[in-house]
Amino acid sequence: MTNNNLTIIIPVHELNGEDDIELLQNAQNSLNNQTNKDFKVLFYINDKVKFKNELDDSLEVNIVKSTEKFSYQTAVNNAVNEIDTDYFSVLEFDDIFHPTYVKNFYDHLNNQKDDVDLYLNIVFEVNNENQMMGLRNEIAWVVNKMQKIGFLDIDSVRQIVGSFSLVGAIYSKEAFLESGGFKFNIEIFFNQEFILRFLNSGYDIYVMPKILVNHMNFRKGSYFDLCDKQYDADEKRGYFNLIHKEYLYKNDREITI
Repeated sequence: MTNNNLTIIIPVHELNGEDDIELLQNAQNSLNNQTNKDFKVLFYINDKVKFKNELDDSLEVNIVKSTEKFSYQTAVNNAVNEIDTDYFSVLEFDDIFHPTYVKNFYDHLNNQKDDVDLYLNIVFEVNNENQMMGLRNEIAWVVNKMQKIGFLDIDSVRQIVGSFSLVGAIYSKEAFLESGGFKFNIEIFFNQEFILRFLNSGYDIYVMPKILVNHMNFRKGSYFDLCDKQYDADEKRGYFNLIHKEYLYKNDREITI
């Protein structure tokens, strides 16, 4: 049995008011409620942010502070270099992991016959009022040209790019680093570019057929909410078209829209 081989990264670049503090507390509580606690936690935080560690004492927790403002991509890329486990995931404070999230991962890891470099979950998306908006990633079990059901293939993803979510994804650290990590210059749609690049690099992505993560989509003040407001329709379309070219390159390049 392969256990205690997962680090959950929690990036905290800012906390804006009581709502954010409550969301972060809820996210941490979702880790305290895990049925399998064989995992580590790493906070990657802005050193100006005052937050309270609400995790159980039984969990191994590491706190890395940054003196510079950082993006989601930078936080994850830097945090991955600080972990000593083979796998990691990212918990943002607009996400909640279901109690069997970690257990389900280890069940797949220990019993899966095929090699998997990135595990996706079926994500339950809600709005700011906690009302259901829909599911993400379930389409992998419907649209697939490969013989292995539940696995993504690059041709299908290219046709329906934007349909897949990395919320709660569990990454192989080695594959993440070898594929180049997240690109900062892509800005919006960096997650979709990563999925295309990851598949193009020969790595396998599997969608676990369970709803294991709740995600508050476009939470006010979140990274994606700010990006949505920052760019007009033409700029968004430009970034979307750009990822179909940039995923062919491992390195983060200077780009123009």
